[in-house]
Amino acid sequence: WVWNASNMLPHRSIKNGNGWITDVAYMANQPVAVTSVDRSISFYDSGRTSLEPLARVNNLENVPMCAHWLRISDCDMFLWGDDHGNINSYSFEDEWGSEHIVPGTGIELGNKKLPGMKPHPAFKLHNDWVTKVRYLNHSGCLLSASMDSTLRMVDLEKKKPKWTVDEHLRGVYSFDFCRSYNFIASCGVERHILMWNPFTGRSVGALHGHSASVQEVMLNEDENQLISLSTDKVIKIWDIRSHKCLQTITDTATYWPENRISALAYNPRKRCILTCGTRLEPWNRVSRENVGTSSICAALYNNNFRQVVAGDVDCTVSVWSIDRGDTVFSFGNTHGESKMSAMCFDNTSRRLVTGAQDGTVKMWNFNNGQCLKEYDGFGDAEVSCVTYLEEGPNRFVAAAGWNRKVCIWVDSASGYRESLHHSMEGHTDDIICMTFCPPLILATGGYDGKVILWKIDGVIKATLTPPDHDQKNMDDKPIERIIYMPKNNKTLAAYGVDATVNIWRLSDNQLLYQLRTGHGGFGTAMCTDQENQYLITADTDGYLKVWDMRECNFKGNMGSCGEMLYMYGWKAHQQAVNSVSYVMKDDVAHVVTGSMDGRVCFWTMDGCWIGTFGQDDLWQLGDPTTYQEDTPTYSDGAAHEPDSKKADIPEELEDEVECDDEVDYEALLLEQQRKALLAPRNRRAKESSHKLTFSTTLERRLPLQKLSPVENPANVVKSRSSGAAASSPSPTGAGRGSKRR
Repeated sequence: WVWNASNMLPHRSIKNGNGWITDVAYMANQPVAVTSVDRSISFYDSGRTSLEPLARVNNLENVPMCAHWLRISDCDMFLWGDDHGNINSYSFEDEWGSEHIVPGTGIELGNKKLPGMKPHPAFKLHNDWVTKVRYLNHSGCLLSASMDSTLRMVDLEKKKPKWTVDEHLRGVYSFDFCRSYNFIASCGVERHILMWNPFTGRSVGALHGHSASVQEVMLNEDENQLISLSTDKVIKIWDIRSHKCLQTITDTATYWPENRISALAYNPRKRCILTCGTRLEPWNRVSRENVGTSSICAALYNNNFRQVVAGDVDCTVSVWSIDRGDTVFSFGNTHGESKMSAMCFDNTSRRLVTGAQDGTVKMWNFNNGQCLKEYDGFGDAEVSCVTYLEEGPNRFVAAAGWNRKVCIWVDSASGYRESLHHSMEGHTDDIICMTFCPPLILATGGYDGKVILWKIDGVIKATLTPPDHDQKNMDDKPIERIIYMPKNNKTLAAYGVDATVNIWRLSDNQLLYQLRTGHGGFGTAMCTDQENQYLITADTDGYLKVWDMRECNFKGNMGSCGEMLYMYGWKAHQQAVNSVSYVMKDDVAHVVTGSMDGRVCFWTMDGCWIGTFGQDDLWQLGDPTTYQEDTPTYSDGAAHEPDSKKADIPEELEDEVECDDEVDYEALLLEQQRKALLAPRNRRAKESSHKLTFSTTLERRLPLQKLSPVENPANVVKSRSSGAAASSPSPTGAGRGSKRR
């Protein structure tokens, strides 16, 4: 086929013969050469866009499998490797061929050669068919690959191998040479890419990330990139300086009769990747500003690998380094056309469990993107939460969601598909969150506002309800997040959509503490540190709040447990925070947040913004000069003051404020006046301004719109001085939607 390069549409087709075409080779001032399994080589006029046929060589000894043109000082040569492992060659005179046209064919035919073509004796390099040959001009050597799992560097003049690489376990499909950094990259039946020293043939590295055989590899030296294609239609772009995967592209189109990509090329003029299945498909560059971002469903910290693993609703899992923020690995298409909705690690933090809106649950090796298991039996309802359980020597995977059940599977060492072991029912509405309380208790929180404590065999141990449960309307009851705090006398904290935290003691199921956080938005996410000394809460407006629990004593009764102190808060995202994780790195506390805005951000515990994972400018953890912000900007975004005392400001921060001569006192006054205006508003007045409409029932988790502009404080003071009552502004925007999307 000949294609129009401007619109990628077919221009014309040429019938080459009845045999399968194995390769096409081109060089300036020489015709296009096409090799075929019918043991022929056809030549087409490259000086015309119509590619008129010129000549054909028939009756070759073996089948030509790959071809390559090269230009040396005295002549042009044409090389091809055959199915018997031989390298064959022709040298061409300035004028070759003749004017004799075979009647009925329209082209000149030759038996093994044509006039002006000088064949050279074939020399055997491999024990299986040759997959690729290439001449390296700077060294005068020929590099070849074969299905016998070897690469060979050969002195073309002496026809003697200089070195042989046999570290591929199976056949080698392709390779490419990087002149700028002096290495050879090769790929084959294995799922990784190997790199070699071109002078010695010694290994210099490997790229891991594909989950299927890698069939093509090529280098874009102008932009320091390596492009690879695997047999599962996944394209990866790698940085050849850092050996990191920059981007993963999954071709979701279906091709017929074979659902695969057969060829890969790079167009340096248009800076795009071309793939070919049954048609040409260009993959054009898009500026970073125009790249769509998908809502983050979870961002988890893995202490074993010192990495952050995040999943978005478009079924892409990204792995980032905590030390620099760069991408370590990513893979996509985890749940096909569905959207990912839940994630967790197993007990060793080496495997990742994911759930989706179509009810599928899978387990992954997140270091290479391999799917290890699929769990059957959940149904087609959305999976809202997944967790991993241990009961003595037994291991289980649990999932819950819109089917109002908790489904349990045994984590066995054998088999790819796992059948449902048993399910547990008890909630009257959708289950939203779940956590395991070792050694025997599984806790779930639902849209019905209840927390149920289960034994793993399905027996309900207790049902916990907040004291004001019956007074709440239905849309303020859901439990968004529950966490287990073993260091706080084995207590369970439940964070509701109304931004209230209720804490129960599991030994007697007694409610010990109720914290009204005062978040302006609806509650979404919550986490604690390993010692359960601090609590972090988040809301739909993108704000975080940090609470000090060190003065609390959860051994007493309600009202005698001490008080949880509010430390500080800041705006972490422009949209709802869907995930928050505590990170202890080198004895320094940090926070990882994932948001509906598609970003995963990294913060110090006191609110300094370190950066966004995947950003161009990498940070060095521990060096504040590389952070996006070296000082925190505090703002709690509260619609009313939290029901807690303010914790003392750390002494070093207090000194910094006292010594700061550049404080914007006008902005500080405006903020104080704004809080004064909003303080008289009680919770019920705020709730009444968020009546549900039909449109809000389309999404369960819709962030609030921003507050209406606050009246100018100067005008308020003026009106008060004249005896007029100043009314406080009311927030606008849709509230949290109902459970049905």
